[in-house]
Amino acid sequence: MEVREYDNGPLVISSSNISISGTDQGVLTITITSTNMEVDAGTYVYGVQATLTADGTVSTWLYGTFDVVQDIVEN
Repeated sequence: MEVREYDNGPLVISSSNISISGTDQGVLTITITSTNMEVDAGTYVYGVQATLTADGTVSTWLYGTFDVVQDIVEN
């Protein structure tokens, strides 16, 4: 998984900072630490790819956009 500013744009969160695990029932859990999620408010694009271990085939499983909103609550 990678998160970018736009398609083929600058990398915002690299795959080395993202952990993905799955279950036999097809549930994916994507984990990114709060430190790695310290990005500016805005709309970003992401893509999740999987590599088939048998032959190295790479497939895109998920892709899309997501919004990071400005924190409006003071601590």
